Amino acid sequence: MKVFTTGQVAKICKVAPRTVSKWFDSGRLKGYRIPGSQDRRIPREYLIRFLKEHGMPLGDLEDEAMAKVLVVAQDQVLIENLKRELPIDRSFKLAVAASGFDAGIQAESFHPDCIIVDFSIGRTEALQICQNLRRNSEFADVILIALLPDDGSSISFDRSSINETFKKPFDAALLAERLAHPEALVQMPGERNTLRYLPLGAGVIIPPWNFPLAILAGMTVAALVSGNTVVVKPSSDTPGIAMLFAEVLEEAGFPLEAFT
Repeated sequence: MKVFTTGQVAKICKVAPRTVSKWFDSGRLKGYRIPGSQDRRIPREYLIRFLKEHGMPLGDLEDEAMAKVLVVAQDQVLIENLKRELPIDRSFKLAVAASGFDAGIQAESFHPDCIIVDFSIGRTEALQICQNLRRNSEFADVILIALLPDDGSSISFDRSSINETFKKPFDAALLAERLAHPEALVQMPGERNTLRYLPLGAGVIIPPWNFPLAILAGMTVAALVSGNTVVVKPSSDTPGIAMLFAEVLEEAGFPLEAFT
């Protein structure tokens, strides 16, 4: 992830470096300090977000502010839906590849921020595409999304190379919202930080009687938002709390089939 110094940000914003430092110190401009020094660093994603929020021109960052999405698919209906939901006027650039070979070439030249792989092209080929891309250090921070067919068949595979999965048919508008607001991570010197949601399947939550809500809520919500399903076994001394928690989840819109 590209980062900028306060001097570089000052040139982009056409202000004094001291002004950038004030933005940073007040918390308006997000970033981090180099350990052992007072030097500030601002990740590209945070700078672009700051400029947009304050109506400031992006300048040379205009092209970088576009979210580049590579779609690996042969389903023309799917491709057209994504083109409609990810238009240029909403700061998206879309490229399409129909095979693994084409995806490799497109990824090298297009430098996507996100790659959507439709597993309908064949599970073996789709998984190979994801694994090959993830092995390449240039695509280590690229969001990899798998689109799984909802044909009733059981799909079990190594998901360690994939950030997220969607089942077809899916809400393309929801995917667009996810890509429009990525969760930027601060990269510290000597570290490589990544955020991946890896659904692992069904899990069991067994909260104790003395923390019947805190442990229940924390572990359950973490599992659900990562794409898992959970089976809750509350303490026999506090079953009512688990029942009320289930009602809260239902009211919030969680599918109850993911929580039993």
